[in-house]
Amino acid sequence: MLVDTGGEFIVPVPGDLNQAYLGMDENTYETLADCVDMVIHNGAILNFVLPYSKMKLTNVTGTARAIAFACHGKAKYFHYISSYSVYDNPSHFQKHVLEDDPLESPDGYFLGYSETKWVAEKLVGIARERGLRASVYRPGDITGTLNDGIWKLEDLISRSIVGCIQLGYFPEINVNLHLTPVDYVAEAIVCIAFKKESQNRAFNIINQKLMPMKDFYLLVKQLGYQAEHISFGEWCEKLEACTAEENVLRILSCLFTDKRLAGEGLVERFGVRQAEIDSKGAEALLKGSGIVCPPVNEALIKSYLSHFAACGYIPKPEEGGRLKKIFDFFR
Repeated sequence: MLVDTGGEFIVPVPGDLNQAYLGMDENTYETLADCVDMVIHNGAILNFVLPYSKMKLTNVTGTARAIAFACHGKAKYFHYISSYSVYDNPSHFQKHVLEDDPLESPDGYFLGYSETKWVAEKLVGIARERGLRASVYRPGDITGTLNDGIWKLEDLISRSIVGCIQLGYFPEINVNLHLTPVDYVAEAIVCIAFKKESQNRAFNIINQKLMPMKDFYLLVKQLGYQAEHISFGEWCEKLEACTAEENVLRILSCLFTDKRLAGEGLVERFGVRQAEIDSKGAEALLKGSGIVCPPVNEALIKSYLSHFAACGYIPKPEEGGRLKKIFDFFR
């Protein structure tokens, strides 16, 4: 937990969503409950392989504990950070979804993570019905910073970019990239949260300036990386032929080859079947703030590739398309 003291500093208070009193001692919990005005709850496990049961304690029970804190002592505003992945089920496929549309069906999710976000949003909704002033935010694919491209190699998109370059191949797939820089997401949420119009609403914090995967592939080539464009099936075979030490995406290859739910894999669900996600409510409250999500363009992608190269995950363009050494990312 971070506490704004009203001065120049934000004071961190260590805690744990998996424990009573959010991992704080009871006196600290009671003191904060009586002085905090707003809770922005962003704590969660993000994992693309674990089932719902393995993330429930942190993502669902942890949210219930954060709600309980918001309702204890001084009345507080509660802002919950969800995910646009709550739209990844058949009830939203190929539909135009508005921010305040209810999430009705829990059926047919591909990822356990998405299921935890659906349930957590329902908890927030129940608390709201009982009087809690609560809002929900659904970011898109959160990516690196705008200015220097700093981006951790721990999410699906960053792994996919690096993995494709390491592999030397990009798949021919009909997918649009919702790259939403992390500093934009943070600034947008804070800006909206401090507006009275945000109370008891939901907002999609997503980049509407998309880039098709095929255009992304061409841009990577223009930036000096040698990679071929091949069919999705061939790409999956080449990825599965690698080891985790050779390619950072290998550990998540099951996400591309798993054909659960009537043959619909991750690519289909986040491609041709993906919902058209509205964000007009968020845009209206950001109007005039100067906080604007940038387009996915050459400058943004170049900053990300430069960061990955500086970290040693991919070669610099002038070094050719092969890594001189493989970094054991998991060690």
